[in-house]
Amino acid sequence: MRIVKYIVNKELRETRAAIHVDEVTVLSEENNEKLITNPNSIGNARKVGIITVYSGYNYGSALQVFALSRFVTSLGYKGVVIDYLDMSQSHNRLLRLLTLKNRLFTCIKRPVLFSTVINARKKRTRVSDLVPTFLKEKFVEFREKYLCLYREDYRTKASPFLAFICGSDQIWHSNSPGLGEVNFLRFADKQKRIAYAPSFGRDTVPDYNRKRLAKCLRGLFRL
Repeated sequence: MRIVKYIVNKELRETRAAIHVDEVTVLSEENNEKLITNPNSIGNARKVGIITVYSGYNYGSALQVFALSRFVTSLGYKGVVIDYLDMSQSHNRLLRLLTLKNRLFTCIKRPVLFSTVINARKKRTRVSDLVPTFLKEKFVEFREKYLCLYREDYRTKASPFLAFICGSDQIWHSNSPGLGEVNFLRFADKQKRIAYAPSFGRDTVPDYNRKRLAKCLRGLFRL
């Protein structure tokens, strides 16, 4: 039991240090229970933005984003999930264009990768089509009820975020040509970039992505 407590306390200290805070007020269990039913219940607490997989129709993804946001909030912050897939917002479209630009340049150097991108998109569409409509509605309801989604511009220096966390889950697709801007927190100042338990989903990195991946990893403040 003492060993378990030591490990837990060590993890808490490292997490607090990564977010640059001298004092962390841990919420009471009562407040934690309130958070389950109202993700906005802690008012003006300092915000930590979370970039992760949150919009798919997958139980594991839904539970991991809920768990991470609740854990961040239990440390005395407001765990906010960045809604970076909402393309009705101009700031999201701009970051998407940067990702597409990197992808296009990578594919031009290796034309065979165009088919890789197209096939991956078709596969995602097929998987999504297999999910019944009523189940999709349940996932949307879960996100709106239990996650604190942030839809405003999170890139500006005036944004209310103390730090950003990318993770957990398979957010770094190492075989995706050009990788992505958002999932490596490239939009934020380096001292605000924290990676927590990210996954590539594979044990190799294609050579066409290695140089850019090295640059993205060096750009993280904590991993």
